[in-house]
Amino acid sequence: MVKFEIALGTILILAFTGPAALSKTQSYERCLQEVQAQLPKESQERSNAEISNIYYQQIRNSELTEPEGSKAARLRSFRNSEQDKRPILIVPGFKEASSKYAEMADDLIRFGYGPIYVLDHRGQGAAGPYHPNRKISLRGGQKAHPSDIGSFDQMAEDLNRMIQKIGMETGVSPQLIAHSMGTVVVMRAAQLFKDNFKAKGIVLSAPVFKIHNVRNPNIFRDALNSDRRKAWRICKAASPLETKDCLLCLSNSPDVPDDVTSHQHRFLFGQPADKNPLGEQAMQFRLCGTLSFLDKYNSARQEMMKAENLELIKSSSFSLRVILAAEDTYVDNSEARKVCNSFGSKCQVTEVQSPPQKCQHELFIESDACRSQAIAAAVCQLRIENPKDSP
Repeated sequence: MVKFEIALGTILILAFTGPAALSKTQSYERCLQEVQAQLPKESQERSNAEISNIYYQQIRNSELTEPEGSKAARLRSFRNSEQDKRPILIVPGFKEASSKYAEMADDLIRFGYGPIYVLDHRGQGAAGPYHPNRKISLRGGQKAHPSDIGSFDQMAEDLNRMIQKIGMETGVSPQLIAHSMGTVVVMRAAQLFKDNFKAKGIVLSAPVFKIHNVRNPNIFRDALNSDRRKAWRICKAASPLETKDCLLCLSNSPDVPDDVTSHQHRFLFGQPADKNPLGEQAMQFRLCGTLSFLDKYNSARQEMMKAENLELIKSSSFSLRVILAAEDTYVDNSEARKVCNSFGSKCQVTEVQSPPQKCQHELFIESDACRSQAIAAAVCQLRIENPKDSP
């Protein structure tokens, strides 16, 4: 009997450590193939009707937390069952609402994750204005709320508080998927709350670590490249504001959808209520921001990029996966690669390739051929880094 146990132990050791065992990189690559095979591809794109139905169903069944005060962020949760114990928290970008990620939440639930939480940053989306009594008069009699904040680090504080809230609700710390500006919020939270930052894994999609310098006039690029005078001039020409600040609304911005995504229909779900297929059901607000907000964001981004602050994250327990869009006209991908490389083996880069359509900044609301690559990269990173918390 003893000999049998020793022999069996030897067999088990060989099974897990022998040549047949897959490396983390090999496991990740195999996972990509399996996950992408279950997602829509170029040859079988989801129809607009199917996309709309997913949004309607998910939004109707989602829950939105009450804000803890007039200045608080909010969480929208998408659930498959009350027994879900594999939470993911999505951290959106600038001027994004939680409802925008309903289709992505549906995909993540299909892969066995849940609850899926999406953060409405203070002053954005369903979280309403940071200054609740500050209404802005618009030409034509419309009203809008600015996406203004006291300081950008308050958004990092909100995120850390929500991570703790999810941990208390589910008994498990969430894994994070952050997009665009949300990547800076996550990195700042990891720096500010190093010892108490409990995220178990992090995916950064299209991180805005550096903005492209391009010739095309664009408010956000100019503002984030510190050319505020030029940004002001462009913004005032498009903004309906009659105050000293300049309001940036998606419906007023000179940006065209082709600048951020190749999929027009998905883009509409990030638009204000008058253009959004979800209408008032999901968005009883205008998605707006101010140049003042972008100034604060830019300062936080520069602070986050300081070498001494990046060092604070390198000793953390979690690993990073950076997902880049090959045709991103907003983000300078070389800077994200540089930051990731400085983390050594703790950070890996995946670039979403473009054929047949351009894969642009809005990776998760892109064409199926693009977003399937991005979702597979995110899912596989979470599976490989936290196998115990994966389906």
